[in-house]
Amino acid sequence: MAAALGTAGDRRDGGAVAPSAVEATLARADVTVLLAEVGTTTVGVLVLRHGETLPLGAAAASVHQMAVTPSHRRRGVGRALLAAAVQLAEADGAQHLVVSAPPGGREAHRFLARLGFSPLVVQRSAPVATLRRSLGAPAVGGEVALRRAAVERVLLRRRRERGLAGTA
Repeated sequence: MAAALGTAGDRRDGGAVAPSAVEATLARADVTVLLAEVGTTTVGVLVLRHGETLPLGAAAASVHQMAVTPSHRRRGVGRALLAAAVQLAEADGAQHLVVSAPPGGREAHRFLARLGFSPLVVQRSAPVATLRRSLGAPAVGGEVALRRAAVERVLLRRRRERGLAGTA
């Protein structure tokens, strides 16, 4: 099953899903992997995570990955995978099913919109190292100095406020 998930779940950016990531996903207790097969060939995969979705604050299931091989798209495979996910979500007491789609995945967005999905939030991702450089944040171990500087700024502001309040 790990090989099927890695193959059917090739990323849209051209990179394949790492085998270690597939194994880690399959080992999680809160994850169910659904496979769509034609004969002995896997043509689709859906990774479903059970639990609360924070933007909704309600019991929900999240589709973390869904892929259908190009040769089997527009044949009901995606719809069948989502129907199975809905059944599992309802059995778990979920009130919502949340699905992520790549920003440039026009076909995926249209497909999901036709089924009744609407935008919930826009999530953006960046490597931590890139953010650290962009923000000028210290490397690991330097966070103590950063916290100390923040506390000192708060104390200075309070001292100034007290000084101004005492003269009024």
